Amino acid sequence: MSDKANHISESYLDDLVIPLFKVKPIYTIKEVSDIVKEKQYVIRFWESEFRDIIKPMRGRGNRRLYRKSDIETILQIRHLLKIKKFTISGARKILKMKDSREIIKEEALTPTSADKLRFLTEQMKLLIEEMERVRNNLLRITD
Repeated sequence: MSDKANHISESYLDDLVIPLFKVKPIYTIKEVSDIVKEKQYVIRFWESEFRDIIKPMRGRGNRRLYRKSDIETILQIRHLLKIKKFTISGARKILKMKDSREIIKEEALTPTSADKLRFLTEQMKLLIEEMERVRNNLLRITD
């Protein structure tokens, strides 16, 4: 296991979300949906409502391709709409203000205790799986 997997930083996206998925520069809408825990149609709707803020690249067949910064923005929007209970127009105004956007980014990307517990649970599962694999290899060797 890498040092990164054993350390929880203050970045929700880096330490708690993306390690559970494949870390890469570009993500499909399906992967973004899994990361932010929202349906794909919700992400497409938010994209249409926040056109000046969410701008995914387009790939072959006009498929949406998202960068890490796009995922951070989607998490900020999710935080404003679902946690802070802003309307879409209110969230749009907040995200256009640079100072407010930094505060929202920090709030949206700071892990909660539940997030940290979920992360540690995933790490424990991975350790148990690895121990089982080693155990099975040892049993095969001794037979």
